[in-house]
Amino acid sequence: MTSCAIIEQARGLEKMRFEQKRFYTTLNFFLDELNRWQIFSPSKPQDDRELDFQHLKEKLNRKTSHLPANERFLFNQIFDLFSLKNEVTVTDREHALLAKESEKNKENISIGFIGPLGVGKTTVAKSLINDLGARANHVTNEPYDKNPFWQLSQQSPEYMLRSQVYFLLSNILSDRNAKIKAGISVSDTSVFTDILMWVEWYHQIGRFSEEDYQTYHKLVTMLMPVIPKPDLLVALLPDSVDNLYRGISERQQPEQARTGELGFKKEDLKQQTYIVRALIKKITVEIGIPILDFTINPITTFKDRTLSYDYIYQIRNRLNLLKELLHPSPEDVADKIIKILAESEERQVILIHAESMFTGKTTALCLVAQKVGHEKLSAYQPRKAIRKLEQENAVLSRDNLALQARVVEDNSLLSLVEYIKTNINPKKKPYIFIDEIQLFIAEAENPQTAISALEGLRNLGFHVICDGIDYTFQEKPFTFMHRLINNCNENNNWKAVQMKTRCRYCEDDARGTRRIKIGIIASFNDVTYLAGDKEQYEPVCCKKHPSCAGQPPEFVRHSLPIVNEI
Repeated sequence: MTSCAIIEQARGLEKMRFEQKRFYTTLNFFLDELNRWQIFSPSKPQDDRELDFQHLKEKLNRKTSHLPANERFLFNQIFDLFSLKNEVTVTDREHALLAKESEKNKENISIGFIGPLGVGKTTVAKSLINDLGARANHVTNEPYDKNPFWQLSQQSPEYMLRSQVYFLLSNILSDRNAKIKAGISVSDTSVFTDILMWVEWYHQIGRFSEEDYQTYHKLVTMLMPVIPKPDLLVALLPDSVDNLYRGISERQQPEQARTGELGFKKEDLKQQTYIVRALIKKITVEIGIPILDFTINPITTFKDRTLSYDYIYQIRNRLNLLKELLHPSPEDVADKIIKILAESEERQVILIHAESMFTGKTTALCLVAQKVGHEKLSAYQPRKAIRKLEQENAVLSRDNLALQARVVEDNSLLSLVEYIKTNINPKKKPYIFIDEIQLFIAEAENPQTAISALEGLRNLGFHVICDGIDYTFQEKPFTFMHRLINNCNENNNWKAVQMKTRCRYCEDDARGTRRIKIGIIASFNDVTYLAGDKEQYEPVCCKKHPSCAGQPPEFVRHSLPIVNEI
């Protein structure tokens, strides 16, 4: 290198350091002035606060007027977010619109992701967007191109503070914009990904100086009240750093590579993974953001998109969005049943049934109860159906609807009929509701007795509305359920409505319920009964995802009776 080149390089480095020091000093001055105003303004009348704020704005504008346009842009963004926080005049049109729109009460769900580089955040986020019909917020293959300081920050740490401040402010604005819109928004990152992971990692490896790091968090602390918190933050952790590194390496074709993934070493990925793992508990406890963490294989997740179905199912479950997978919906089923009851001259037996659990049967039952009036019905459930203490006095749906109900201790429909004959007047309470009817196991070996019991209640003057599951986890007919369905073909006053949901692991309808014991699929020969709960059972299609292990090769699944559904 020539002496002229060396001198020119030294001058360039000196200029970079000067510009970095100027930005650092100006930013600290800016934040100190804002905080000072914030301390003394609350006790003043609103007009005086606004006047003081305008004076502050003029002072800060003079302080930043000599800066390059890209840096002035950052200070203007900080000022307007500070304005929103303190409910004073917002000058920027976009921020002003957000302030106005944020006053409207709209239903909104926002989902963000956090994880080390290349773990599959964008892959899973895109699958989630397609599944939920959600809006993409940050999801993109190249999130860095709009940041004028990004490339410079990767070449020299002198630009790191400006680069991270840009990401912070733009992500706050983007997330605020997403928050005011009704519906669901999904981002493959989050403001908190930058705050908690990237900045921390850059600091640990020495690319973010201690002074810049402290200044950055000074800004974060000041703006925290206006930083939108996602309704759920999904943390993805690799099953091994080797698989993470390999997964990134295999994607380094021109059409797949991302600028942010080039040049990272295995040690970098290890540090990032460690940081995210340490953050999982902190995010919920200290910041108050619900978090759902997955350990995944970055290679298979990228190659096999169907693996995303399991993650999506769990995300839906956490956000109470599994109901969208049901068809028909519990509301539609309830409306159909009410119509049948209203148009019937004679009493009816109506069976709500499904091939798997988690289809919304109990929800539909509870909705029908609301429509006919709780004072006009009596409800029952077998002892075998009780999963938890709260069910001792009520049928509980998985979306928290409740129906006061009596527990039938001997799990017998015959004893239930005798109780109703003695205690319930059909003129005062013309509706009998029965939850989990397949678990009245006293009649398991004699289906005709179960049919006669329900028909007997109908003949006593009751409408009987019940729900049940068609198959055990072994895919065998569940007690007398198939016979009840078949009776709907033979008796004009019996009606059936089938409900379905989607398999947890693919796009097919669930046709059975997989039982999980200590993290593994239960054996076909395991006859121990456990009342169903989400931690023990899951809906599966059976064909691609067997409901149990060790099903005999000669086993033949019995088809459901063909019945005209209501």
